[in-house]
Amino acid sequence: METIQNLTALHIYARRDNANYRYTDSARSYFIELRSAIYQELTQTGRCQLIDELLSSGADRSVFGWPRPLEFPTIPFLAMVQALNAVQSNVPLPPVDANRLAISETASIRWDAVLTKNPAVWQSLNFHKITCSQEDFSAIDGIYTQLKKNFRRPQAPSPRGQNQPSQENTSRFSREACAERDRILAQARMEAEQIRQDAQLQKTRILLSANQEADAIRAKAQAERAPLLQEAAELRAQAEQEAGEIRRQAEEAAHAEAQLLIQRELKDYVLQLRRSWEEEQAEAAAERANTSRLAADLKEDACTKTTAFGAELSRTITDLQTQLDNLRAGVVSDLQVWRASLYKCEYTSLVNVYTMLNAIANRCEGDAASAQAGLLTPEEAQSRLLNHSASLSRLRGSLTRAMEAMGLRQFTPQPGERFDSYYHATADGEDDDAYLDQIIDRCITPGIERVVNSQETAVLLRATVQVQPAEQSFYE
Repeated sequence: METIQNLTALHIYARRDNANYRYTDSARSYFIELRSAIYQELTQTGRCQLIDELLSSGADRSVFGWPRPLEFPTIPFLAMVQALNAVQSNVPLPPVDANRLAISETASIRWDAVLTKNPAVWQSLNFHKITCSQEDFSAIDGIYTQLKKNFRRPQAPSPRGQNQPSQENTSRFSREACAERDRILAQARMEAEQIRQDAQLQKTRILLSANQEADAIRAKAQAERAPLLQEAAELRAQAEQEAGEIRRQAEEAAHAEAQLLIQRELKDYVLQLRRSWEEEQAEAAAERANTSRLAADLKEDACTKTTAFGAELSRTITDLQTQLDNLRAGVVSDLQVWRASLYKCEYTSLVNVYTMLNAIANRCEGDAASAQAGLLTPEEAQSRLLNHSASLSRLRGSLTRAMEAMGLRQFTPQPGERFDSYYHATADGEDDDAYLDQIIDRCITPGIERVVNSQETAVLLRATVQVQPAEQSFYE
C-alpha cells in the first residue's frame, strides 16, 4: 500500500472501494488515514481538494425558500471536521478510539449532540450518510475559508552567516527544484495512470457483477413465472366457471319471473280487449237495428241502383273480414308461441296492433251491414273501402316494427329460387316434400323468422309460394 505522503485525501477517498486498498480494520483505519491526509494538506498548503469537493456539493440549496438539510458521506465528513478543528486550534489530531467515534465537546465545530452522547460504532459508518443543516454547513465553510485566507507557507531557514544566497547556491537550488518538479510530475503521471487503470478494472468488475446479478434475477423471475401463470390460469378458470353458474342461475330466475309477468299482463290485456269487443258489438247491433228501420223508408229506385254495388261491396268486405279474421287468429296463435320463447320482450306494440286489428274488423263489419242494407252510396262505400285499405297498410307497418322489436324478421322468397320446405309452403296445403325439385314462381305471403344471433335464425312462419315444375322452367 502507498504511504500517506504519496496520496492526497481525494486520492484516498477515490480508492476506498478498490480491492488493492482494503483497510485491515475497516472504517477506523480508513478514517485515520483520510483525516491525517486532510490535516497534512491543510498544514502544508492551506487547502484540501477533498474539502473543496465536499463543500461544493453543499451549495446554497433550498425548497420554497426554506433551507434544506444536506447529506454527506459520514466518514469523510467527520474526518474533515476533526482536521479543521485541529488546524484551527493549532493542536495535534486527537486519538481515535478502537471501537467508537465521538466528536470532542471542546472542538470549535460542535457536531450533532446525538452522536456526541451516543458515539457511533465503526462498523455502522461504512456506507452511512450524515445530515448537516444549512447553518452548520455555513459555519464549516466559514472556518475553511478563514484558514485559506490566513495560511502562510513556511520559509526554509537561511544558513548562519549568510544573508544572501550565492549564485552557485541559487543554481543548485534551481536544479534541485526542477528535478523535484520533474519527479513530482512523473509520480503524478504514474499515479494518474494507476488511478485510470484501477477505475477501468473496477468498472469491468462492476459490470461483470451487475451482468451476473441480472442473469440470476432473470433466471429466478423466469422460474417463478411459470407457477404464477399456472396459478393465475387456474384462478381465472375457476372464476369463469363460478361466473357462468351465477349467470345461468340469474338468467333462469329472470326468465321465470318474466314468464309470470307476461302471463299476468297478457291475461289482463285479453280481458280488456274482450270487454271492448263486446261493447263495440253491442253498439254495432244497435246501429244495425236502427239502420234496418231507416232502410225501410228509402226509395225503391235508390235500392235498385245500390243493390249491385252493395252486393259487390258486401263480397269484398266479406273477403276482407275473412282475411282479417284469419290474420287475427294467426296473430293470437303467434303470440302464444312467441310468449314461450321470448326473453324480456315488451308486448305493448303487439297488443296495440291487436287492438287496431279488432277496431278495423268491427268497422268493416259495420260497413258490410250498411252496404247490405243499402244505407251507403257508392261514393261513401268506395271512400270507406279506401280508408280500410290505408288502415290495413298502417297496421302492417306497425306489426312489422313490433315484430322487429321482438327479434322477428320478414323474408320474401324471390322468383327463380329453389323450393325449401323449411322456409316455404304451398298454397294448396299438399305435401311440401313433393315440390322439392320445383322452382318458385311467385311469393303469395311472406314468411317470418326469429333472429337468434348474428349468424342463426329460426323460422316461425313459412312463406306461402306458388311453384312451377322444374322441367317447365328448364324449357322456358
